[in-house]
Amino acid sequence: MSDKTAGTNGPLTQQHGDSIPASFDPHLDHTLTEDATIPEFCASWLTILSQIIEGTHCSVVFLPHHEKDQHRPIATWPKKDSIDSRFVDITKRVMQSKKGHALFFGAGNIGKTEEYSACHIAYPFKVPGKTAGVAALELTPRPQEKIHAAMRQLQWGAVLLENRIEQSDNHTVLPHHLNLVFDTLKTALQEQSFHTSATLVATELATKLQCHRVSIGFLKKNQVEVVALSHNAHFDGQMNIIRTIGAAMDESIDQCAAITCLPSTDKKTSVHRAHGELIQAHDSTAIITVPFLHNNDEAYGAITFEWLAEQEPDSNIAEQCQEVATLLGPILEEKRCNDLPIYLKNLESLKKLTSTITVSGHWLAKLTMGCCLVLALFFTFAVGEYRVSAYSTLEGTVQRALIAPFDGYLHEAKNRAGDIVEKGELLASLDTKDLTLQRLQWASQRNQHTLEYHQAVALNQTAKAKIIQELIKQTESQLALLEEQISRSEIQAPLTGLIISGDWSQSIGAPIKRGDILFEIAPVNSYRIMLEVDEKDIAHIQKKQKGTLVLSALPGSSFPFQVMKITPVSTAKEGRNFFLVEAHLMQQSHELRPGMQGYGKIHTGQRKLIWIWTHNLAEHLRLWLWFRIP
Repeated sequence: MSDKTAGTNGPLTQQHGDSIPASFDPHLDHTLTEDATIPEFCASWLTILSQIIEGTHCSVVFLPHHEKDQHRPIATWPKKDSIDSRFVDITKRVMQSKKGHALFFGAGNIGKTEEYSACHIAYPFKVPGKTAGVAALELTPRPQEKIHAAMRQLQWGAVLLENRIEQSDNHTVLPHHLNLVFDTLKTALQEQSFHTSATLVATELATKLQCHRVSIGFLKKNQVEVVALSHNAHFDGQMNIIRTIGAAMDESIDQCAAITCLPSTDKKTSVHRAHGELIQAHDSTAIITVPFLHNNDEAYGAITFEWLAEQEPDSNIAEQCQEVATLLGPILEEKRCNDLPIYLKNLESLKKLTSTITVSGHWLAKLTMGCCLVLALFFTFAVGEYRVSAYSTLEGTVQRALIAPFDGYLHEAKNRAGDIVEKGELLASLDTKDLTLQRLQWASQRNQHTLEYHQAVALNQTAKAKIIQELIKQTESQLALLEEQISRSEIQAPLTGLIISGDWSQSIGAPIKRGDILFEIAPVNSYRIMLEVDEKDIAHIQKKQKGTLVLSALPGSSFPFQVMKITPVSTAKEGRNFFLVEAHLMQQSHELRPGMQGYGKIHTGQRKLIWIWTHNLAEHLRLWLWFRIP
């Protein structure tokens, strides 16, 4: 078994908290409110906490032994004698470091639910001057943010144990005070929505403390916005009462201190002008405003309690209000942040990062932010060569087709596709036996007509002689045609080049029709490039632009070219439209062959790097919005 630990020291950010049960065993609440012993209190507290944090296998509370310098379990959930033995390691670590810890069992990274089998979390609860004990829980695997949320809930709950142990040491018990704190926290945790939770908390506090009104507000743009009023689910933020309460909260936040205006005390340690106006305007006799403070004593909100004349509070009410606000503030702040839209969450994160890098220390954060700023400036103002990429095919500048001159049969085929031939070299020949026999037939007819012509001349038959003379011309023309066909029966290479198509070596004797393409030949020292430029990039292409070609057959070599012609007709192929761009290859090589394919990049000029990398996405979004927006 392997384990990994993660320490916690200070606030933990809860992104997705566990769901909270809506109700608990009434007997447990009753145990917490009675004058119960420490073991009974711890057992009830542990049971409720284990129900609040879903996925808890078991849990235990350790308290120090009075006679030995070691800790012993005082309460377990569920009630098993052997539970405490599995928490020995994490308890020792918590006692040594005096802070919360998480211990992961199994291989893998911390917080990856698929890479560890169980998780132990523990937190020390303290009293002044010493560490009082440790509360530990075993949880099911879950994401890291939910482990942080569970640790935060354990940290909040530990405050109740601290208060109860401190009261036991001082031989005083305030069951009503503990009940108020516990019920308020339970109400805050039950609701997922921030506004609902804040309204329910304000209403419950007003009922328990017999207040006329309880208001909760948070800072927004350096001014308090009242977000919840007791017994009011909805209210107008422009009401006079809301503005007056907000001013009183601003007064407490500006001083980062609680402001108490009670009839039973004349001690004034703070400025409370806005509180005085609130008392005069709304007939309040007592007001207490407690700010919500971060660990660095920076205020982020406040809660205001108001009483009327017939509801005069007790003398110790100010202390209770401050302790409730201390525990309630972080919970409501977490829920408020979780309910914010995603863009506001990002803005809050940016503000926190900015505040982090503006204070002393945090060199890593400052270095990271500096590097990001330098990169942003570089990519915004730096320029580079913008190149349009296109699928390319290598073709010969001249491409000749050799066709069958007449109907016949293939007699011979010496070459085929891929062979390099010289000009005048015999490539194939057709069978001429039929043509030779026809030539003999017409030659015989010519000789016969010649004898008849001489006989007619001798007998002075002028008309007959002229007719025979025309027949002789007809036979001579037929003989000339046959001679021409026989001479064309041999297919010769018209130029020196490469045969790019045609293989008749396996078709000797096959019938050939007039017009059939037998071979195609392209020169090996003169090429052109045909580039398929996408329609979205064709606007950047102009004549005389230069580029570079890399062929699939020669990936280690690049060949320069120059754009010569842009075809103004688009072609649809494989779901896209492109234009054919013809370019002249400026560098020849004996390794090049017609038909080779690769990719060409056309240099279109200097552009900003940020535009080069984002213009495709920007243009796509612009077109999509234009299509979608009516």
